[in-house]
Amino acid sequence: MPLVRILAAMERWGVGVNVGALQSLAHAIDGELTNLERDIYALAGGSFNVNSPRQVADVLFEKLRLEPTKKRKTATGQRRTGKDILEELKGAHPIVHLILRYRDSAKVRSTFIA
Repeated sequence: MPLVRILAAMERWGVGVNVGALQSLAHAIDGELTNLERDIYALAGGSFNVNSPRQVADVLFEKLRLEPTKKRKTATGQRRTGKDILEELKGAHPIVHLILRYRDSAKVRSTFIA
């Protein structure tokens, strides 16, 4: 309960943000995302939208012929590329680990820095 007073004060008055540090962090993550994209494209043999589940599925399942241990598809018949599926495929090809890292970094960027 002692934390309630602190949280209420933060809600009332807000919190300070070091804009310069946040911009620097955004720049670093953007650089990491660019490098990950480059490495992903090299392993895939061409560029595609890493943020598109459909395009990721095409690369993983059609082009690279990876197979998850369980056949999982969406209601529309599209193969899923969620974190659980990618975790299953982690050891099957190096691109899977890079896609997971890309998604994690993109999530941090959009959630905390955007």
